[in-house]
Amino acid sequence: MIPVFLKNSLRRIYRRLRPIKAERILGVEFVNICNLHCAYCYRDEEMLYGKAQYLDPARLFDLLDAAPETLKPISVSLTGGEPLLHPRFSEVVRGLDERRVRFKLVTNGWHFDRVYEDLRRARKRLTGISFSLDGHTREAHDTHRGPGSFDRVMKAVALCAAARLPFQFNVVLRRDTLGQMERLAVLGARLGAQVVNFGAMLPTSAALHREWGLSRAQEMEARREATALSRILSVPVRVLFGLYDDAPGAHCSPLNGRSLTLDYKGQLRLCGNLSSFRGSPAEGDVPAGASSLSLDDGWARIGEIGKQALRHRDDALDRLPASAGRPDPVLGSPCLSCLNHFDKLSPEIRAHLLAS
Repeated sequence: MIPVFLKNSLRRIYRRLRPIKAERILGVEFVNICNLHCAYCYRDEEMLYGKAQYLDPARLFDLLDAAPETLKPISVSLTGGEPLLHPRFSEVVRGLDERRVRFKLVTNGWHFDRVYEDLRRARKRLTGISFSLDGHTREAHDTHRGPGSFDRVMKAVALCAAARLPFQFNVVLRRDTLGQMERLAVLGARLGAQVVNFGAMLPTSAALHREWGLSRAQEMEARREATALSRILSVPVRVLFGLYDDAPGAHCSPLNGRSLTLDYKGQLRLCGNLSSFRGSPAEGDVPAGASSLSLDDGWARIGEIGKQALRHRDDALDRLPASAGRPDPVLGSPCLSCLNHFDKLSPEIRAHLLAS
């Protein structure tokens, strides 16, 4: 007979040493509309402020219920538009909780008090709440998001802190937020954020990019600043997507096969950044029959679309002669290269980027 204490010790050791399957992520574009009007947003203007369209929760639950074990574990990331505007948000949170599906969400925080109790009850499955932040002060933030927006975010953060709900800040890197990186990171650390993320502003017009877009030197400055702040502060500070990086290979979860997006029309597609990109009707990242695909078929077929985009960029980098120097701003940025591959960048924006 093996003593009970030894059995328990062996079980604990096994749990620590056994291989852990990598989690797949299903991004869910829950709703098309938003209650705020951020000029730099990459979502299509007509989509955000036109007729409201909501994802049918049945489509999401059907996908999750039919997912084979080979794809699991799968977590869900709720985005928009503004996901808290969905009239059946509470139902979806309960459904994810009942299915023991881990989930997170991205929100501007304006309507957080509507869903706070639902999230508190599902806290075992909730992995994080990402609040969008545009400045470290009320004035700086509200300049982009409208009066009262900063106070709404701070109220939502206070509710999270009281209930110990995990949250983080997402900041779009622009010329004005570049100079606020330290103060934004310190704000996040003081308020108890899990992490402070900075991501590039995706170009939707040449005029906006000239006004707010970063140069390559400024992008490098942002990376150095994030690294330095992470060493100093108790909170991780990360630069996520969209910046110049001319290394080949997959730089993101869609292209390495770890994530898919379910858009508000019920279609499975490659990436949320490609969905409803402002000014572009192109849908090259959406396979035929996308509104009826299963997750199993979706990961297989859309995975091939992602591999083609990845090969396209890698081949272009390989063909670049050494005498040409570093790749141009479009090819050199994984996100911009992907947007260009799927015809999301207008000729005007493409010409501006190549000249910058």
